[in-house]
Amino acid sequence: MYFRAKLTAAMCTLAGIGALVGGCAGAGPAGAPRFEDTAQARATYEKIVQQIYGTAEQRIAGEERGWLLTQSAISECMTAAGTVYPVTAFIPVNSEESVISPGDSLAFSPTRTTFGVGVGMQRRAAAVGQQTNPVYAKLDSEAKRAAYSGKLQSCQGAATTYEASFAPKSRDALDGLLLKTLATISRRAVPDLPAHYATCMKGAGFEAANLSDLYALVVNAYPPVTYDKPSDVTKEPGWASAVVHESKAADTDTACRADFTTRAFADATADLTEFASTNAAALSANEAAWAQMTGEVAVLRQKAATR
Repeated sequence: MYFRAKLTAAMCTLAGIGALVGGCAGAGPAGAPRFEDTAQARATYEKIVQQIYGTAEQRIAGEERGWLLTQSAISECMTAAGTVYPVTAFIPVNSEESVISPGDSLAFSPTRTTFGVGVGMQRRAAAVGQQTNPVYAKLDSEAKRAAYSGKLQSCQGAATTYEASFAPKSRDALDGLLLKTLATISRRAVPDLPAHYATCMKGAGFEAANLSDLYALVVNAYPPVTYDKPSDVTKEPGWASAVVHESKAADTDTACRADFTTRAFADATADLTEFASTNAAALSANEAAWAQMTGEVAVLRQKAATR
């Protein structure tokens, strides 16, 4: 809270942008919408996002579904090749607190206190070693290991395409339609946002014209990490400063976009309501497909345990 207050105060002094940064005295144009004026649009948007991209829990279930389908296909191929490949355990990298940012839209992406980069790296580093293949580990000669690896390599093509199995097939089409709608609203409601964002972020020390640029800066600030064995990456030199950098990036992003996001939502009610109405059947079907994945994962786990 203290850091964000200091950051906002500092950014209000930047030449030419003080009146546009959310939280500055006199911020926003005369008659700028209040947050409560955007409640209906925000509620409609959140419902649409959940229907298209699922809940955080469903997205994790989708990732596990894709993993298990892929692993099972490899296992079946290896069995046909005369050897055994145990389905390795699924270890989620994303957390249940993960957020959805459709198209990394500057106007509609949620603001946050962290991008989850450091947390994700910690989770992955701690999980290394939990996916060891016990069959391969017991092979007692280089020749046997080479033969096993050769069969495993030839079975990679048998795997179900992960990208096509971790989400409902209808999701991509709905995603494309939503991004077009959000782009239309953004161009109409906040045409000045892209230029402002780049200037605002640069003034705070971030060369980022969009959220993808900012995310890359956050990732690159962390020290290189190898995932060959379990480790505590927080002890790596430079880790603490990278965490601070990630927090500052998230706070700066919020300061540079918050007022514009409110303006965009204030002008979005009609468009989002029409989107929800026009695509009601497809949205409901996609939502049901997400819900079905949770049940499918339980079945796939049972099958995988027998391999």
